[in-house]
Amino acid sequence: KLIGEIFFNFQDIDELYSYYQIKRNFRQRIKNIKFDFVFDITQNKFLINNLKIDNNSNENVNKFLENFNFKNDNLFNKVKFRNFVKEFFKIYAG
Repeated sequence: KLIGEIFFNFQDIDELYSYYQIKRNFRQRIKNIKFDFVFDITQNKFLINNLKIDNNSNENVNKFLENFNFKNDNLFNKVKFRNFVKEFFKIYAG
């Protein structure tokens, strides 16, 4: 297993929103995102937990991640990853 932490520090998050085609009403001003992950190499499973946006937790996002971790979707599929990112920002803005 590979265990780690990922930290995104955004200088211009609008580029990310444009690339993933996030609807304007779901775009929030975010400075950073931090989360822990566990990647099980043998089973090709990627779990995300302890997510913080601008150093704050969000209950709706945590429920979304619990559901994602339970389903074990393959984030290495480009279409599934794009849909994951779009749904993530939709949940966070909602």
